[in-house]
Amino acid sequence: MRRLHSLEIENFKRFGDKQHIKLDHPAVLIGPNNCGKTSAIQALALWSQAVRTWYDVRKDSSAKERTATSLNHLSIVAVPVSRTRYFWHNTRVQKAPLTITVGVEFRGKVEPLKMKFTHRGDELVLRFAGNQVGFGRILAGVATGRGKPRCA
Repeated sequence: MRRLHSLEIENFKRFGDKQHIKLDHPAVLIGPNNCGKTSAIQALALWSQAVRTWYDVRKDSSAKERTATSLNHLSIVAVPVSRTRYFWHNTRVQKAPLTITVGVEFRGKVEPLKMKFTHRGDELVLRFAGNQVGFGRILAGVATGRGKPRCA
């Protein structure tokens, strides 16, 4: 079953400029050493960890929308780093956020779910750039696997 359709990365590790990667089913990343294969997988893992963290924080909240939360480098087990600044392109934390967008199929339609990470001490502050209606519902569906994605 195909759930993820694309990955777009900007300012993350090997990727400085925005890169769009189409994900087929199955997806295979092939390339020479040091071209960003592992960084692409780590970006997807960080995005996934952020979705789960956002859902865990939000599920018991009385707020209608929660657009930001934080991740400590110790809680990011999928992409272990000693300092969160190592997530940024060339380890240079800039004013520009680290951005990861994943095209997720939700109820028969591919929705781009964009997360913007900023650096604050040893934490990543993530904000979901969700200007579409029901963004939180889509993220909750992705986090819990209840989005009923369909094969493309």
